[in-house]
Formats: sequence, structure tokens, C-alpha cells
Amino acid sequence: DLFNTMARLEVLALLCGAFVVNALIAPQQLPRSTQRVASQPAVSMVFGRTKQSKKSFVPAVEQSQLKPGAAVSAICSGLDICIAVDTDGSVYALGNKSPVLGTPMAIGPVKAGKIKDPITGTSFSLKTGEVVGAWCPNFPFSFLFGLIEPAGLPVFKC
Repeated sequence: DLFNTMARLEVLALLCGAFVVNALIAPQQLPRSTQRVASQPAVSMVFGRTKQSKKSFVPAVEQSQLKPGAAVSAICSGLDICIAVDTDGSVYALGNKSPVLGTPMAIGPVKAGKIKDPITGTSFSLKTGEVVGAWCPNFPFSFLFGLIEPAGLPVFKC
């Protein structure tokens, strides 16, 4: 008799536990009248501006700061930009954060249409921002990040 009572209590506990777990996993749906619907934003933004505004160039750095074979950083419309000058005098604008470690690209050397991340050794095309050559060739980054898919830098008109 005691055994049957214990068995019934265990079954009751299991049923109560299943009910509580089910309530936690699958909460009941609210009636349609009490459900909240996300409202639409009042203004649609494109690149931090309203759709009606015109895109325009913004000043970045003084021309006196630009030297062939070097790069400088600037903040343009809230973006961290690397302004790179190739050895032939061509000027390019790229994202200033290395996709590997987030280090500033403006500290890297600029030569032959490429800018090189001095820490990882990865080179990027000044025109397209794509990886040129080996991805993270410097040790220990070749070991640490060798399995990560290569990513390029964003490029901007300048």
C-alpha cells in the first residue's frame, strides 16, 4: 500500500514537472488584441542620412598631410578612414581597421598599389580592398588566423 502511494506521488510529480517545463518552453499565445506589433521607423536612413539628402564628398585631411608611400587616418561622417597615397601619387580611401585584429591600417606601408598590415603581414589592394597575396603570413598570426576566411577592406571614393 505504501509502495502504491509512493508510485502515485512520483507520477504526480512527473506530470507537474512536465507541465512546468512545457509552460517554460512553449508559453501560451496572447490573444490577438493584446499582442504588440513593432512600429515602423518614422525616418528611413541610408548611410546616416535621409533618402532625400544628396551624397557628397566631405573634407578628410589637409593635402599637406599626404606623402607618397604613406597613409593617414581621418574620421569622415563617423567612419574611421585610411587615406593612402601610393608611391606614384595616387590617393585612395579605405576602411582604417584591419579585418584581422582591428589595428589601424594607416600605420602600414603603402607601395605598388597595396597597403600592408604591419602586424599580420596581410596586404590589401588600394583599388578594391581585396586581400593580395597570403592571408596573415606573419607568425603567430598564420597559425592563429590561418583557418579564418580572408576578408578585405571597404573602399571609398576620394
